[in-house]
Amino acid sequence: MIGGFESYDELYTYLTALGLGMSMLFSFNSFISAPDYVQNYYQYASNDEFAVAKYPDFWQNAESYISVSNMIPNLIFQGFVFTPVIRRIPMQRKILVAMTLVIFAMLLIPVMPAFSVSEVVAAATLMFASALAGAATAFFQSTAFGLVACCPAKHMGGILFGIGVSGTTTSLLQIITKAAMGSGYNDSQTQSRVYFGVAIGFMIVSFISVIRLKKNRYAQRYIVEYRDETYVDDGFGVGSGNAAGVAAATAPAVTAENNAGEDYLNPGSAESLASANRFTASVVEDGETSALIKGGGTDHRQAEEHGGATEYEAQESVSILPVVKQIWPMMFSCSLTFFITLTVFPGVGVAINNSSAWFGVIIIFLFNFGDTIGRFGSNIPRIWIPRKYVPFAATCRLVVIPLFFFCITPHWIPGNVFPMILMFVTGVSNGFIGSMALVYGPQTEALRSDGERALAGNAMSMSLLTGCSAGSLLALLITSKLPST
Repeated sequence: MIGGFESYDELYTYLTALGLGMSMLFSFNSFISAPDYVQNYYQYASNDEFAVAKYPDFWQNAESYISVSNMIPNLIFQGFVFTPVIRRIPMQRKILVAMTLVIFAMLLIPVMPAFSVSEVVAAATLMFASALAGAATAFFQSTAFGLVACCPAKHMGGILFGIGVSGTTTSLLQIITKAAMGSGYNDSQTQSRVYFGVAIGFMIVSFISVIRLKKNRYAQRYIVEYRDETYVDDGFGVGSGNAAGVAAATAPAVTAENNAGEDYLNPGSAESLASANRFTASVVEDGETSALIKGGGTDHRQAEEHGGATEYEAQESVSILPVVKQIWPMMFSCSLTFFITLTVFPGVGVAINNSSAWFGVIIIFLFNFGDTIGRFGSNIPRIWIPRKYVPFAATCRLVVIPLFFFCITPHWIPGNVFPMILMFVTGVSNGFIGSMALVYGPQTEALRSDGERALAGNAMSMSLLTGCSAGSLLALLITSKLPST
C-alpha cells in the first residue's frame, strides 16, 4: 500500500485525474488571474505602452467578457458531447485533441504581441482564444468526468481537487512574479509569459500522462474502453469468461445494511468482488449518520465488452432521461452552486476596487485558495455532508450575491477586508458543495452500469456549465452597470 493506494498503478491513475483537473481550467484561470495584464492587453498587443483605449468599457470589464466568451461556447458544445457521432470517438482521443486545442488557444495570448496588432485585433484575439479554449474544454471536461466516473470516487475527488489547485497555482504564480518583478509595463508582460508558459508546460505533462494511462492495469480494471486483447482479469476486475467476475457484475450493491464496516473478503470469492467493485466512498444516510463503505468503482455490467469498447458502445443501451431522473437533485445543486459563483467571481469581486493594482490579484487568489480547500474536502469522506442536504446547502449560498453588492453600491460595507473574507468563504463553499454534487451524481445507488455512470458524469458536466454560463451572463450585465471605484 502506498499512501492509501493499493498499487503504483492506482496512484498513477489518481495523479492523472489530478492533472486532468488542473489542466481543465488552466486556460480560464490564466486569462483571469492577471487582471492588470488583461485589462491593458491592447497596449501589450500593440507594443505601445502609452496607447489609449478606444473601447475603455470593454477593457474595464475584460474579465466578465472573457468569462462569457469561455462559458457560452463551452455550454453550446456540451450538447454535441451527447450525440452518437461524438460518443463513438474513443474518450482518450477526445481528451487529447481537446487538450491540443486548449494549448493552442493559450499560446495565442503571449505570441500575439510579436505582431504588433491593433486594439480591435487584440480584443478579438482575447475573445477568440477564450472561446476556442471554452469549446475545447467542453469535450475535455465532459469526457474526463465520464472517464473518471467509472473509477472509484476518490478519483473524482482527485479531478475536482485538481481544478481548485489549478486556480490557486496560477494566482499564486501571478502574486510571486508581480512581487518579484514589479508592476511596470515590461514587468507585467514578462509575468504573463511566465505563468502562461508554466500552464502550457504542465498541460503537456498531463497530455503525456493520459497517453500512458491506457496501458495502466488499474485503469483497465474500471474503464472498459482501455481494455484490449491483452487484458487479463486480475481478480478484481471483470474479464470475459471469469465466473467470479460475472457474479460480481450481477451482485447487489453493497450498502450499510449488508456490509457496514466490513473489509474486503477473500479476494478470490464472488462476494469479495461484489464488495470491491462498489465505489470507494458510498455514503448511506440513516437520518443523522453516514456510513462510509469501502470499495472499488463500478459493478462492470459490460463484462462482455472486455475487448476495448468505445464510450458509445458502453452507453448505447443507456437513455439519458432515466439517468437524469436519478441524479437531478445533484445536477440542480451543481448548476446553482456555479451560477452563484460566476455571478460574483471574478468580475464583481474585482470591481469592488478596480483602482488598486493588487486588490484584483489578491481577491482572485483568495477565491482560488478557498476553492482548493473546499475541493480537498471531497477527498475526505468523513466530512462529507449527506446527499439530501446538498441542494439546501447550495441554495444557502445565494446570500453572497447581495453581500457583494453592498460592498460596491450603495457601499454599505466599506473597506477591502470584508470583501476579501467574503470571497474566501465563497471559494470554500463553491469548492466543497460543488464537489459534493459532482461526486454524488455519478455514484448514485440506482446507477448500476459503466455506461450509466459515464453518462451521469457527462450530465453533471452539462449542469456545471449551464450554471457557469448563466452566472457569467448575469455578471457581465451587472458589471457593465456598476460605477467605477
